[in-house]
Amino acid sequence: MADNRHVPQGRISAEGREASLAAVRHEGAEDWTALLARALTVREEWDHAAAELDESEAEPGPNDGPWNAWHLLNHVGGFTACDAASLRALAAEEPAEIDPGLQWQGDDKTFLELRSGAIAGWDDYIAAVTEATIMQPDGGTATHPFFGPLTAREFIAFTLSHARDHARQMRALRGLEEGENPGDSAGDLGRRRQTAH
Repeated sequence: MADNRHVPQGRISAEGREASLAAVRHEGAEDWTALLARALTVREEWDHAAAELDESEAEPGPNDGPWNAWHLLNHVGGFTACDAASLRALAAEEPAEIDPGLQWQGDDKTFLELRSGAIAGWDDYIAAVTEATIMQPDGGTATHPFFGPLTAREFIAFTLSHARDHARQMRALRGLEEGENPGDSAGDLGRRRQTAH
């Protein structure tokens, strides 16, 4: 992963934890519209990294060893769904306890179930960020066991950093260049974005 903010506490130094938390607080100071725009961008990065993923690239296995695409689908689908629920609690100005151990879809899932779950998790998370952008909650605290209390906007920044790290990890595992999208080999999406304005 690109940084240390999502690894178990025993594997991160106090300095690394403080630096990661400072980055989350800085990113979480952005306004709601900017956070929603970032959420859409990070979701697109993940979609490109996972596009045309084949079951042969995703062998099931324990998550305490080297990860492959199966682990990433399992985890990304799990934590986006969990974080969507937690964000909705914060939007209702209720506390949320973040448990990284629960942020998995489940080891009994097939590749197709994991892939569908990752898509559904992202859809739910984007919906939750959109709802929070409308409500703009300023109460409620998400408590992470390693990083302590986070406001709703900081929690969004944290989740997006986590997701971006895993999108980069997926690209690295698949040998993809930055921004490469195997599902759009003709580059039509990029051309449409460039001419949309």
